[in-house]
Amino acid sequence: MSTTRSRRLSVRLGLGAAVLMAAVVTPTVAFAGSAAAPAPETATLVAVAELNEATGSNKRYRVDPGQPVPALFGVANGGEAAVDGVVLHIRALGDLRLPRDFDNCRYYKEGTADGAFCQFDQDLTVGGTYAVADGLLATAPGARDDKVQVAVFRWWSRAWADSRGGLEGLVAQQVGAGAPSALGTGDTLALESRPLTLPALKRPINFVYVDVNVPPTPTPTPTAAPTTPPGGQPTPTATPTATATATAPRGGTAGGLPVTGTNTGAILGFGGALLLLGGAGFLLARRRSTRFVA
Repeated sequence: MSTTRSRRLSVRLGLGAAVLMAAVVTPTVAFAGSAAAPAPETATLVAVAELNEATGSNKRYRVDPGQPVPALFGVANGGEAAVDGVVLHIRALGDLRLPRDFDNCRYYKEGTADGAFCQFDQDLTVGGTYAVADGLLATAPGARDDKVQVAVFRWWSRAWADSRGGLEGLVAQQVGAGAPSALGTGDTLALESRPLTLPALKRPINFVYVDVNVPPTPTPTPTAAPTTPPGGQPTPTATPTATATATAPRGGTAGGLPVTGTNTGAILGFGGALLLLGGAGFLLARRRSTRFVA
């Protein structure tokens, strides 16, 4: 009899625990089911980049280091209904940077890349084309890479962005919750209506290409070094000096230099001729006197 009562008590306790667990779990499941799910993207947006007229491909901008890039970030409403505001997501890679100048953009860092989500509240009409009017992109001041640089951009509807927590929620989704981000400190980035040529491939993502004008590395100029003998001082280079030529004073006065050269030979020759003439005269006179005596 006692065994039967024990079994009945155990069954009652088990049923009670199950009811209690059901009472706790049911509200949790109901709460989870009542949470609003993120809205799907319903807008049909086309990302538009400036095209090269000759090739039909995306234009490549050539910019010096540390300068703004005059790139076009365009968007077209390719759907059948107006779009109530849009969000631009841009990631600048390599030697490209996003100056934090606009108060409607939330900027973040992802590794070495600069990123930003920018919100625009104006409506996009059906078939309307628009573009960012101000300089959003720049090259790094110390850019040294001569390879092509790339910026990736994508457009979302504001309704889709709001369903994910707005700009802060999008940054957290991109780089993780708690990642540092900040709004820009300058003016509001404008989105203006502008006629654009749509790309052949209509999608919400596109690219901007930039060539950086990297200055050439100057070649060092070698400088001449003084010649240094082993274990000695540098040997100075001999400088030729002018030597004064002394001129003998006329008349052979004392203190003058001896007379040399062509004039000396002429004087000696004339003196020898006089001596010969004198000797011949002496012999002739002697012969005459001898004959007269005899």
